[in-house]
Amino acid sequence: MTLRWSTASESQLNGYHLYRKLALQGDDGFIKLTTTPLSDTSYSVTGLTSGQAYSFAITKVVNGVESLFGARYSIIARNGRPRVLVVNGVNWPTYPQEMTNMYAALPFNANQVFDTWDVISSGQGFPNDYALIGQAPSLTLADFSRYEVVVWVGNNFNGDLDAWYASLPALKTYLNNGGKLLLITRLLYTFLDDDDFRQNYLHLSRNQVALSNSVIQQLAPLRRELTAMTAIGTNSLNSGLSNVVLNEFVEPIYYLNTDRNTTMGIRVRPGANRPYNVVVIGGRPYRFDLAALKTNLTTIIRDYFNLGTAVDEPVSAPATFALLPNYPNPFTPAISGGANSIGTQIVFQMPRREKVQLEIFNVLGQRVRVLINAQRESGTHVIQWDGKNETGQNVAAGVYIMRLRAGKFIAERKMTVVR
Repeated sequence: MTLRWSTASESQLNGYHLYRKLALQGDDGFIKLTTTPLSDTSYSVTGLTSGQAYSFAITKVVNGVESLFGARYSIIARNGRPRVLVVNGVNWPTYPQEMTNMYAALPFNANQVFDTWDVISSGQGFPNDYALIGQAPSLTLADFSRYEVVVWVGNNFNGDLDAWYASLPALKTYLNNGGKLLLITRLLYTFLDDDDFRQNYLHLSRNQVALSNSVIQQLAPLRRELTAMTAIGTNSLNSGLSNVVLNEFVEPIYYLNTDRNTTMGIRVRPGANRPYNVVVIGGRPYRFDLAALKTNLTTIIRDYFNLGTAVDEPVSAPATFALLPNYPNPFTPAISGGANSIGTQIVFQMPRREKVQLEIFNVLGQRVRVLINAQRESGTHVIQWDGKNETGQNVAAGVYIMRLRAGKFIAERKMTVVR
């Protein structure tokens, strides 16, 4: 395991010393690991006992004089490679009890071995379950690339937004290499100001990023496997997204329960030229019901990111072709020129790669919309119909038929548009 820390600013800096003790011992239990000051800001630690909790402390040597203990790290030595990196961007001293409760609930790792990086706080306060391996205000590609999933816990207060943008170039390269990112933060729009990240990775326009100051009562799910996340206390200073509809790139997964047109969570699925998997959720993570937060983030990491077990398992293809009932049904289409509706989600499954045609017909047998006419890989596919025809006009209220052709497989289901 390698510990890393920020470079000190003193001009007469000679280097650093590193100390180690068992976590439950007092400071008199620290043992000095270095004989001469380290010039580097990292140190490879060996000889740890699996399951044992340790604490590390760093001192600076300036002009030949060693400082008192500075930055501290607490870890548990573990068997198994960490698969998740939890990046904390919430200032611990500002929300001490909420932070303690949130991290004690272990909501961000989906029961996987994980490491922690703190870009803003002193590194103190994390429970012993957290292996704090970094405390620098930015991360490199090498830091990200050790993990299958990165969970960034943001807040935009006291400097973590600067850390996000300092780390974003490396994070984008990590995603291009097939990485998986879960971002959850208040003031979401401030994290989406980079045009390249917003447009090319999240497939959102600037106009879709709302600047509103929403108070969350509850995040309502748009996926059956997710559950509602109710706010605890005042979950304020939040922003969502507008006019987000399900397409081949983006799937809305949460909306504001007081305003169905405000999307508070999206999933960007991997595809052609998109090897990455991204989920973005708006809200103060430390002010949600913690049981619901853990349940939903575990589902996202385990199922959306395919991180279900301690040993990678291939995701099995569905056994048969199937066209599932759309949801919701009945549904209301978007109002032309007004706020956007989520429309209805259509789900189909394929055991193998085939040419797919997914079309919408009225009860007279007239085709009103072609949703897919292309090859699709095996797996479960989700697509949305917004209730519009090929010319972009809302269809009339009534019964419509969705028809799926995948190779020799043909299936139809009815759905109802209401006003």
